[in-house]
Amino acid sequence: MATYKELQAQIAALQARADAQRLQEVEAVIADIKAKITEYGLAAADLGLAKRATRPLVGPGVKRTSKLVYRHPETGETWSGLGYPVKWLRDLVKSSGKPRSAFVINPEDAAQGRKLGKS
Repeated sequence: MATYKELQAQIAALQARADAQRLQEVEAVIADIKAKITEYGLAAADLGLAKRATRPLVGPGVKRTSKLVYRHPETGETWSGLGYPVKWLRDLVKSSGKPRSAFVINPEDAAQGRKLGKS
C-alpha cells in the first residue's frame, strides 16, 4: 500500500500531465474554432459574445433626470447641481460666507427629487 506522501507525489505528477494535455487540446480547439469562424463569416455578436449596446447618455430622446441637491433656506428655491451654479446659490454663498455644502438638501428630502419645489 502506498503512503500518503507517495500518493501526493502521484497526484502532482498526474496534475502536471493533465495540465500539459489540456494546453495541447486548448490550442487545437482554438484553432478549430477560428477556422470555423472564418469559414462561416461569424462575428462575436453571432456567438452571443458582443457587449450589449448601452443607451446614449445624451442626444435626442434621452431624458435627463436628477435629484435636487441644493435648497435656499429662505425662499425654498432648489438647484440640481448640474451645469453652471445658479445665481441665488452664488449670491447666498458670497453673502453668508458659508461653503456651498452648507446648503445641500438632506438625503431623505433629496430622494424625493423635484417634488419638493418651494417650501
